[in-house]
Amino acid sequence: MAGELKLFQKVIRERMEEIEKQLEKEAKLEYAEAMLKEEIELSKVEKITGLPMEEIEEIQKAVKERQRQTAKAVKKVKTEFTEALLNKGMSIEDITDVTGLSIEEIEQIQQDMLVS
Repeated sequence: MAGELKLFQKVIRERMEEIEKQLEKEAKLEYAEAMLKEEIELSKVEKITGLPMEEIEEIQKAVKERQRQTAKAVKKVKTEFTEALLNKGMSIEDITDVTGLSIEEIEQIQQDMLVS
């Protein structure tokens, strides 16, 4: 019975160490991602987190791709919203105030609407 208890304790301890290492790794990855979003130099991210440069570069690629996708989605929503406002007869100047788009961008959307 005592032998089983010691074995069980050893297994639990080893598993806890694995979990701690995994959590530490995840924390480093999240920290690296946050730093890359703030455009901190890769070498500084490497030094602070201790992660290999290859891993940091992969994180950077993923961050940039998410930022690109987000920007694309925001643009699509703004375009659809602008089209709806133009269809309702709202002035370009008012649409600029509401959407943050430039007059030129709104005029381009308006032109694209006429073509399609």
